[in-house]
Amino acid sequence: IIKNQDEDVRKNLAENINLSEEIQLQLAQDENCIRKSLAQNLSISEKVQLNLAQDQDEEVRQYLAQNPNICQEVQFKLCNDKDNWVRAYLAQNINISKEIQLQLAQDDIRGFLAKNPNIIEEVQLQLVEENDESIIESLAENKNISKITQLELAKNKESQVKEILALNPNICQEVQ
Repeated sequence: IIKNQDEDVRKNLAENINLSEEIQLQLAQDENCIRKSLAQNLSISEKVQLNLAQDQDEEVRQYLAQNPNICQEVQFKLCNDKDNWVRAYLAQNINISKEIQLQLAQDDIRGFLAKNPNIIEEVQLQLVEENDESIIESLAENKNISKITQLELAKNKESQVKEILALNPNICQEVQ
């Protein structure tokens, strides 16, 4: 099947979670639409992940950044990617490590991190201190922010932040 001329056949193969590493590595050298499908595969090996993390096509790296099963080393590589969208997609990945979150909290794309439902409290509290209202508003929308973060957001001078926080379905009683 891997030698089939039909891209759709190889694309479907790339999405198969039961591929051997050998086949994954071959697909990692295929057309970019095949590599994008492979990057989304939840079962790709670390070797293939590392290969795709260095792909020349930023869209392949963007798809990889969204994969919740990428290893720590790949997260680190993507966290330092030159493409802003790669880092933005990584920031929204629900399984990024604490270390990666802390690094991305210093990045231009930290507004995307504020939307991550698994953002750690330490990073939440860093983002509360931002001067950028859009970042603070994104944080207020996040249904999984901590009680401490909610209390800090409630102190914000901007009524728009309070309006957004008031719509948060998980608002704590102390903030209500």
